[in-house]
Parts: sequence; C-alpha cells; structure tokens
Amino acid sequence: MALLFIYLRFATLLNADDNIAGLIDQLVSIDTPGTGYAEYFSGSDFLPYDDAEQLGTLVIGATGERSPVMRKIVAAGFDAVPELLKHLGDERKVNLPPVESGGFAWIAFDNECDYNRATRVAATQGVNVDSRAERKEPPKRHEVTVGDLCFVALGQIVNRKWSAIRYQPTAGRIISSPTHSTKLRQGILAEWGALSREEHRRRLIDDFRKPDSVDRIIGAYQRLSLYYPEEVEKLVLELLDRPITDADKAWQFADLLCEIEEAEKQRGKLEELLRQHGEHYREAIQARLFETLRGTDAVEKIGYELSRRELLARKTLHEAFDWPEPVRFADWAKTPVVTFDNLVVARIIKSLTHDDSLAIGERVRAIMEADRFKNDTDMVEACLTCLASRSQFGDFLADRLRQVDFQTATEEQFPGYYLAAIARSKSPAVQAELERILSTSGDPGLFTVAATVKAQDSWKDVLDRARGVLNGLPPDTKDGGQLLEFIVEKSPADAESVFKDFLKPNTPSRCNSACEVLWENPLSQKVLVPLLDDDRSIPGVRQSVRDRAASAISHSIESIDFDSLWLRSSKDAAILKIKEYCSQR
Repeated sequence: MALLFIYLRFATLLNADDNIAGLIDQLVSIDTPGTGYAEYFSGSDFLPYDDAEQLGTLVIGATGERSPVMRKIVAAGFDAVPELLKHLGDERKVNLPPVESGGFAWIAFDNECDYNRATRVAATQGVNVDSRAERKEPPKRHEVTVGDLCFVALGQIVNRKWSAIRYQPTAGRIISSPTHSTKLRQGILAEWGALSREEHRRRLIDDFRKPDSVDRIIGAYQRLSLYYPEEVEKLVLELLDRPITDADKAWQFADLLCEIEEAEKQRGKLEELLRQHGEHYREAIQARLFETLRGTDAVEKIGYELSRRELLARKTLHEAFDWPEPVRFADWAKTPVVTFDNLVVARIIKSLTHDDSLAIGERVRAIMEADRFKNDTDMVEACLTCLASRSQFGDFLADRLRQVDFQTATEEQFPGYYLAAIARSKSPAVQAELERILSTSGDPGLFTVAATVKAQDSWKDVLDRARGVLNGLPPDTKDGGQLLEFIVEKSPADAESVFKDFLKPNTPSRCNSACEVLWENPLSQKVLVPLLDDDRSIPGVRQSVRDRAASAISHSIESIDFDSLWLRSSKDAAILKIKEYCSQR
C-alpha cells in the first residue's frame, strides 16, 4: 500500500518525458522569486508538498511563487542529485532582477550552509562566514544563476535549509551562491559529492533520530514519506513511544531550582523532581535554563551585566547539572538537544499527513484521548489534522462531530480550528457532517469553516445559508467578520448585497466589522460611503463610524490620505475628497 501511495504521488509531479538535465535547462526562465531565492523574504520549503512552506522574515507585501520546474526537480529525489551537483557552478543567469546594494539596502556574501549540528561537529570549511566581520568590500550586485537554484533544490532533497538569497532585517540580503563562491561549492561537493541512494536514505533517517531541531525532524519525515515511504512507520512509532514532558512544568521546575541557593539542596530537589515525574525531565529542565541564557553571550561581550534570572540560570546549570564555568549559551548550541515536550510533539504530529499508516494513526488517536492531553488544544488540533489525512479514521472523526449540537454550539465550545482540522478529511461521513453543520449552525465562525470546504460543491446554496447566519446575528453583534471576509474572497460579485444586508441594523458594531473586512478593498468605495456622515462613536475603538469608514476607504485609494489623528477640519476635507472620488466610480 505504501509503495502504491508513493507511486500515485510521484505520478502527479513528474511526466514520462521529464529528465533532470532538461528541467535544469528550464531554470533560466524562472522570473518570480521563491523560497530560497528571494530578496524580500526568507524561509524554508519542500516543494512537492503544498503544506510544507514556512515563511520567516519578510518585507510587508513581498510575494513569491512555487516554481513547477523546481518542484519536479525536488520530487525526483536522489535521481536529481548527480545533475544538481554537476550544475552547482552553472553561471547561466535566470530571469530574475539582480540583487543590488545601495541606499539603505545592503548585501553580504556569507556562504550560509545549513547542517545538522547533532550529527556533525562543525560545518564544512569555508562556509557560514561573517563577511561583514572580515572587513572585505563585497560585490554590490549579484545575479541569480542556475547554479544558485540547483543549490536550493539540492538542499530541499537532502533536508538542508539552503538559501541562495534570503532577506535579513533590516534591508539586508544574505547571498550564498555556489557560482560566486568557490569555497561554498567545494564544501558542498566535499560533503555530498559521493552521495549514494542508500547514503541519502541513511542520512534522512539520522536527521529523524538525531535532530538538532524539531524542523529537522519534520523535514526528515516529509522527505522519507516521499522518497523512502517504507521507512516511515517504524521511525514515527519509535518517536511517538518516547515519554512526553510538559513544557509548562519544565519551566516551573527550572524556576523552582533557580530559587534554591544552596547547591546541595538544589541537587536534592532536582533528583526529587526526576523521581516524581521521570528522568526525561532532566534534559527538559536543562533546556529551559539554557533558553534563559539565549542572547547573553553577545550581551556580555559588549560589557552589559546579566539579569538576576540569567545569573541564577547560569549558577543552576553549573551546580545542579555540572556544566563547567563560565556557562555559555554557545556551549549548549554546539550540541543541541530537542526536548520532547507537548509543544514539540504537537508540531510533529501535525506534520504527519503524508503517509497512510494505520498504526501511526492509532498511536496518534491514543495520544489525543489520553487524559493529560484532552484539554491541550494544540495537541488535539494536531492529532485531528493527522487523523484527517488517513481514510481509516473517517468514521471516528465523523462521530466526534456528531457529538456536537452545532445548532447551539459556538467556537468557544468547539474551536473552529478543530473543525478545520477535521474538515481536511475526504471521508464521505465527515463530508456529510459538514453539510449538516452548514444546515444547522448559527455560529459564523464554525459556519465559515464548513463553508470553506463545501462552497466548491454548491456556492449558491452556501451563500443563501451564509445570508441566513448573518441575518440571525443580534443587531449589535461584533461577530460575522470572518464569514464576511470569506464571502468577499469567494465571490466579490455577491459581496456588495451581503454587506448592505448586514449593515441594515445600522449599529456601530456592525459598521466597524464591515470597515475591518473591507480595509484596502475597492468594494469599500461602494459599501461604506453611506457611513461617511455617521458621527456615532464605536464602542472600544475610540473612533467615530465616519472616521473608521474614511480610513478603510482611503486605504483603497492611492491618491487620498486619511488619518484619524488629524484635526477635525482636515479629516472633514479628506472625507469630502473621498465622497467625490467614490461618486465618480
């Protein structure tokens, strides 16, 4: 079954006439930035999976695209590695604008090359340099090359976060280009040049079993599930059988130890806690103490004193955990340990959506139903997400929905993110329950979650029911924004009449909801204009309805500014301009 599962997935990604060399030749046509080669955002991705992209820092408004060509290359897995290695020095320019320094913008050629710190003592020589500290004048311009994109694709295949270009606040771009840097290219070839298929498999397994971060575990799972699915079940079950610490308790225990002054009593208390709660808390407590020291190495380097809490954490690490003085965060960072607490486990379980193992599903269900996790919303949502990806659990998830009276239920009683997790299931039983929710729910948040899934089947029916939900809300409701936003995104043509009906009770709260949803939206120029003469105040907002409406509309008009902090005369003048502008549309 696992092999059939993976074959069908590959079939959707690769065509019979695709070959890696030909795909690499197509990279020159890429004209839109993507994760790993974008100057205005950073992050990580595994292109074959739609849910794998994780954006980090970014400039507001920055956008990118997941390249279909890059996706096919990464989907090929080890079969693409030899050609990617061969093309690391390929200097052909791709169709992206050059990255340049000037004004406030700067660039640095740091040769960043991610590696697993739990399986390697140090990075390959010549990479991960601080080019600014070297006081060398870097080039002021870099053009993205085919070799750069091969570097990014290779990193995705071997579970390394390699970015040829990434954004660095503020106004910086970090360049790690194997065509620019011979050292970087040689370092990659030295570590990965002799990679075999079995070595690729083994290193992904090592990433899963000996990770330096939870992201490394998730990345290894994603790649193993696509490239070597037969390895997944054993590894995941092995991981889920480990004892799970409570993140809050670990912090409490760390704080408790810090307040004990005498070293002997401190050690005694630690051993008492471990006897009561389990030896696995030793690493968790230690990790919390080191987390307290994060950033202190740099603080001390420039001559600042540490806080009392930081000093106590350092003292506790020395006296209770035998770390040699002076205790530095950098010492811990050299050999990172992933603490297996409930937050980490929830993140891992939520990612387990790319295999069809019944045994994994049963283990996840057992975790979710354990007494200690029944009120852990992160864990429950993660488990529901995992189970929804497995066809064997459709009836179980549908039964969970049947236990809820959605005619009266609110998001406080049954969180919308629980419903969103379950709604991922393709099970006919679950889909039938979503239909029931659409027919009975009066809660706009829960209704929206169900509508997001079912709108593809019959938009007219969903829209009619959505109108009924909005009309059924109290006149002074503050709810409904989520459903209104969904309607705007799904069908702008229908949204105008929906908003006008929603605003008929004419309460400040409803007016505010409409303004919030239509902020920056051109539809505001049709819907919100009647509110520009309404000087009632909005409870909890400290703005009048007219000023709120003017702010929302002005954000959709490039030529008109409005600021609620202006003098009344200036605001009134701007409102007149807005009215005139909208009347001409």
